[in-house]
Amino acid sequence: MEKRTLLCLALVAILTVTFIGMSPVAQTTARPIRVLINGAPLTMEVAPVLRTGRVLVPMRAIFEALGAVVTWQDDLSIIRATHRQTALVLQIGNNTAWASGTRRRLDVPPVLVENRTMVPLRFVSESLGANVSWDEATHTVTITHSPVIAQPPANRIPITFWHGLAQPLGGILEGIVADFNASQNQYEVQASFRGTYPDTMVAAIAAFRAGRAPHIVQMFEVGTATMMAATGAVMPVHQLMRDTGVPFDPNVYVPAVRGYYSLSDGRMMALPFNSSTTVMFYNKDAFRAAGLDPERPPRTWAELRTAALRIRETNAASIGFTTSWPTWAQFEQFSAVHDVPLATRANGLDGMDAVLAINSPLHVRHVQMLMDMHKEGSFTYGGRDAAGDAIFVSGQAAIIHASSGLRARIVRDAKFDWGVAMLPHYEDVRGAPLNSIIGGAAFWAMTSPGRTAEEYRGVAEFFRFVSQPHVAAWWHMDTGFVPVTFPAFELTESLGYYSRHVGTDLPYRQLTRATPTENSRGLRLGNMPEIRVVIQEELESAFQGRQTAQQAMDNAVLRGNAILRTFERMNRP
Repeated sequence: MEKRTLLCLALVAILTVTFIGMSPVAQTTARPIRVLINGAPLTMEVAPVLRTGRVLVPMRAIFEALGAVVTWQDDLSIIRATHRQTALVLQIGNNTAWASGTRRRLDVPPVLVENRTMVPLRFVSESLGANVSWDEATHTVTITHSPVIAQPPANRIPITFWHGLAQPLGGILEGIVADFNASQNQYEVQASFRGTYPDTMVAAIAAFRAGRAPHIVQMFEVGTATMMAATGAVMPVHQLMRDTGVPFDPNVYVPAVRGYYSLSDGRMMALPFNSSTTVMFYNKDAFRAAGLDPERPPRTWAELRTAALRIRETNAASIGFTTSWPTWAQFEQFSAVHDVPLATRANGLDGMDAVLAINSPLHVRHVQMLMDMHKEGSFTYGGRDAAGDAIFVSGQAAIIHASSGLRARIVRDAKFDWGVAMLPHYEDVRGAPLNSIIGGAAFWAMTSPGRTAEEYRGVAEFFRFVSQPHVAAWWHMDTGFVPVTFPAFELTESLGYYSRHVGTDLPYRQLTRATPTENSRGLRLGNMPEIRVVIQEELESAFQGRQTAQQAMDNAVLRGNAILRTFERMNRP
């Protein structure tokens, strides 16, 4: 009996030691660890821990002691820190970290101890430019680093930046500008909101003519042809980066994004920033009420029409299908996805003498189907530009084609279960579906009399800063715009953002699902905003029964080409 008792006690002791050793929570070491920064002890609310040979310390204590600005994103347990031109991204339990856009493998991931976030000391310190040494005899970590002496703004070179984003997007953008200013001591980017994109474009061109152009202007995608035609007003990005010697790799940009702002030979003219594309949002509650599978959204136009008609027949929603941005969604995106030209000359990328091609058999067929759906009640015209957005968000329409940027409004205001899917296509069109194209805006560098090489260098440095993966990734996550570079997508994916926010990667995947052709690389047509109005007017006339689909498209081509020729005459060198 005594032997059995001793055996049981021994077994309990062994199991106790085993389970303690298996505990996933980092334990403080029996021997205290000291941390010295430039000879002074680091003040910490929680003692350092030693885990598999690595010292971890409280996040905020080490970052702030090294002069870094640190933020915590609670929903993904992410640590974001910036110091000078270095940015770190770490995540609780994740062995992958990012240091200034480079993926790094951690021996030990950040952990929680006593409700405090603990980060690997050596990785953080060395990434921020400090030297680290370990004294085994005294269990002391010694860190040496040089503090930054900030240069007063008055001594910095001012860089003027005009943008067209109202709040809250404008505030987020200006926060990025503030981060750049804090990251270095030489330049001071001064951002200001100049009204809508058209207002900003007009103001920038007028300022150039007066010899007072801003250094940087944000311009919407349909203003690309106008900016390129403004001879001498623009410093192309490829030339800016080459002349200033600032490192820049255009190949990190998603082809469908890069191509939109590039010459036909691939040289980039502007820096892509806030990009979106058209996607399909749908009301899952309405699908259920109509007896449709809410997890199987329409893939083809035939399926979309069937679903929209079923929704109306069952009165699951008052509108089956609608669209925002009729020209962008049903012509520009439609043409790219089906690999047919919107216009000749590679949609205007190869020259200003392009002519519209939207009276092709496929375009006419598509307009005819929309007219038939309108007549049968499965499609309702939602109005021009973004007017259709409110119809879906309110729950009236069960399906909408809209900007991927609508997601934030849907998340905020929709009172129903919803999903997102890629744009549909006609199954009998060979090669479809290809990639969609972008909307949004880019940053353009402008010229001005007396502008110095150092000012252009400041513009290039700002462009390099906003191109970094962590900046592009956070802009994407904070706003809903697509990640414009491959590394930004990879960073976002590595943090588990897409698995937690299902569907947020879909616009990116739609943009990258095929190698762009000359029909899906983008478009560059002069006075495109006016052409969009013409197409919408002709569509409205067709929906009202005043003309056929063929007549509507022929009229749109005739009127649109007149606009193109006017632009060509005014801007020929």
